[in-house]
Amino acid sequence: MNIDGSEQVQVTDAKKGFALNPRWSPDGTKLIFQSSKKDKKDADLYVIDADGNNLTQLTINKSYDGQPYWTTDGYIYFVSDRGNDPGNYQIWRFKYGV
Repeated sequence: MNIDGSEQVQVTDAKKGFALNPRWSPDGTKLIFQSSKKDKKDADLYVIDADGNNLTQLTINKSYDGQPYWTTDGYIYFVSDRGNDPGNYQIWRFKYGV
């Protein structure tokens, strides 16, 4: 989108869920974000090319996985209540692209 708001481009599909907390990959070619689908109560992490192609789900868990952060050494850190009681959030990480 231009600074005046013209030429907007929607990157994600709202019909597939609510996209929140987008973060750029270290090389600036991808976005990671959390998504909550309308029919689910949890959230998962997804990655997509900056142009909106190649949507990939990264986490599949019956927990809240959100607020991702992508480091320059290829790790993705996120908040989750997986492995704990619902609502008991901890910080988790995994290496992306290995």
